[in-house]
Amino acid sequence: MFLNLIDHLQERFEAGEKRAVVLGEVMAYRGRYADAARSYRSVGRDEKALNLYVDLRMFNKAQEYVGEGEGLAALARRRAEWARHVNEPRAAAEMYLAAGDVKRAAELMAETGRRDMLIELARKLDKGSSGSLRFVAEALVKAGEPATAADVYQRLGDYTKVAQLAVAAGEWSRAFTLAREHAECKREVYLPYAHRMAQENKFVEAQKAYHMAGETTTAMRVFTILVGNAVAEERFSDAGYLHHLLAMQCLETAAAAITDKERNRSLRDYAHNDRLARIYHAYDVVHRCVHEPFSLSQPEALMNAARYILALLDVEPPTGVSMFCLYLCLSKQAKALNANTLARQMLDKILGLQIPHKFQESVELLILKTRASTGGVSRDDEVAPLCWRCRRHTPPLCATRCPFCRHALAHSLATHEVLPLVQFEPAEGITFEEALDLIERAPLPESTLADNTEYGAEVLRIDHDVDSTDPFLDKVDEDDDVGVVVCSRGALLQLSPASVIVINRPPLRPVMYRNMLPELPATACQHCHKLFYLEDFEIQLVTKGHCPFCRHPAEEPRPDEEEAEDSLLNDSSPTPTSPSNDRGSW
Repeated sequence: MFLNLIDHLQERFEAGEKRAVVLGEVMAYRGRYADAARSYRSVGRDEKALNLYVDLRMFNKAQEYVGEGEGLAALARRRAEWARHVNEPRAAAEMYLAAGDVKRAAELMAETGRRDMLIELARKLDKGSSGSLRFVAEALVKAGEPATAADVYQRLGDYTKVAQLAVAAGEWSRAFTLAREHAECKREVYLPYAHRMAQENKFVEAQKAYHMAGETTTAMRVFTILVGNAVAEERFSDAGYLHHLLAMQCLETAAAAITDKERNRSLRDYAHNDRLARIYHAYDVVHRCVHEPFSLSQPEALMNAARYILALLDVEPPTGVSMFCLYLCLSKQAKALNANTLARQMLDKILGLQIPHKFQESVELLILKTRASTGGVSRDDEVAPLCWRCRRHTPPLCATRCPFCRHALAHSLATHEVLPLVQFEPAEGITFEEALDLIERAPLPESTLADNTEYGAEVLRIDHDVDSTDPFLDKVDEDDDVGVVVCSRGALLQLSPASVIVINRPPLRPVMYRNMLPELPATACQHCHKLFYLEDFEIQLVTKGHCPFCRHPAEEPRPDEEEAEDSLLNDSSPTPTSPSNDRGSW
């Protein structure tokens, strides 16, 4: 053994090893550690002395052989590792911190459950130590302190992480608030919410959440499935509601579009889905009228709904919409209202279709009744819509635009009858804001009586600056293809605010209507902006509890319930229903 040691030492001498180094090792083996360290230092090998004392866990002695800066930090780390090895986590964490190794200190605190130390460390670190604060926040999450970790991330301005923690903790109200206030959080909030809603079979909420998360492909796939199921199950009102939701999403996309091409495409998609929403919404009552034995709807409402759909249809009807049902409903209601000519027209169209077997007998009976009443009084003129712009009756099947003055007819989406509304716009040079201001002002007097006495007589002076003409009563220009009344400043001043309905939904152009029958007030839903008679709209709100078209609830939630019941059904705020809310999709 000794011979082998001598041979080993001899080889080291021959390799150029200094004698003092070899003597230091010999003295270390003999237990003379101080002499060994001095021998190492005598030839400038302080690192060997340092390693000697570190191996012996004599860290105070080892400090004599390290310099400032990195060497001292390395010694502190090795000392911390030793403390960790001997199961002294608190001391080890403090040593890591002394060495400036916040990451290892935070990891050790999390592993050993030292939450108090982590929280204290998070409070001591300033915002400038962003890297260290992130390590502490990650450790706080591992230690089961997500609230404190969220506070740390909020100090750093990392709201994406705050949103992720809120979602993981199930704090959906806070997550939705973050998504509203910080756009970068939307995907982190709405995507997991969409997955959760899909797992709970709340697919309408899931589709809206996918859209808000930016997953447009997934949102469209879910929407297609939902609409297909609704049509297949003959839930046409639900199909219309789904198309309305998609139309609103297209409108939001258009408002956020960067290029004109994207904006125009989104607006076209909006118009397409809004048209389908109105078709399915109206077709629901038509379908039930034909297929159910009883209907609570009035004949006028059913006839209005059927011809409203016919006016909106393109070459091919949407999936699930039956032309036979439309013609049969229209012919039945026309017969009930003694509009025999219209009834015969619809029956002629039915004869050109394949009549379902179960309707053969009823159609034949209806044909006999209609032909038998040929000599009777026909009231087709009474069911023809009235254009309130030119005061002329349009053909019975003309339900969207007057063929004489080209004015777009406004319909109530409760009964689908033509409302006494005439669309107008301010003259060139008058902005929308100025037009609203003029309407809200009190009208100027048409004439002023001056008490001036000229030659001893009172003189009546006419103010010629006031335009007293009413453009709504002017003769219609047959060459006008727009059909919209143009109002000057004087005409706007004469309008009563109570008779004006304004629909302003960016990025669409504002639309203004004047009610030509103020004694029959009309209104627009504040969320879907569809038009109704005020009485019909209030009845729908009372009976159904929501708007008949967009299904927005009649009453807003109380302030203390807003966070608990935030919903995507509210078009005014893009926030999904909280999972804690028991309200179902349908």
